[in-house]
Amino acid sequence: MALADRCDTAWAAMTDAAGSNNAYAAYAAAYRGSDICRDVSSAMDRLEFSNLIERTTRRALDRAVHECSLAMTGRKLALDQAAQVFDGNIRPSALDEFRERAAFAQQQTIECMIQYIGAATNGGYDIPASERNAE
Repeated sequence: MALADRCDTAWAAMTDAAGSNNAYAAYAAAYRGSDICRDVSSAMDRLEFSNLIERTTRRALDRAVHECSLAMTGRKLALDQAAQVFDGNIRPSALDEFRERAAFAQQQTIECMIQYIGAATNGGYDIPASERNAE
């Protein structure tokens, strides 16, 4: 879903910065990314599909977008935890929490995209290849 791209890009920026071994850049990317993913989640919550879309399809799309909003919130929480780690909280429990949140958010993202693509396809809508291949 194109709306999720901003959060995906922010996540990628954090992982790239983390790979650079620059804690300052990684912290800043995680902090900014958290705000971006929060904003994306909020935007998803405000999405409304046209009443011209068949009711069953519209409900399925609404459920899928709600799941995607939760996934973006999951990424936001993982980015919050990453910022804490990059800010010096390197206790094993903090690192484990980050890993768990990141893995859960990734699974949520995959599941929401499956729901979204399925709802749109079942409703007769074509999903661009760029969105079908998204994480």
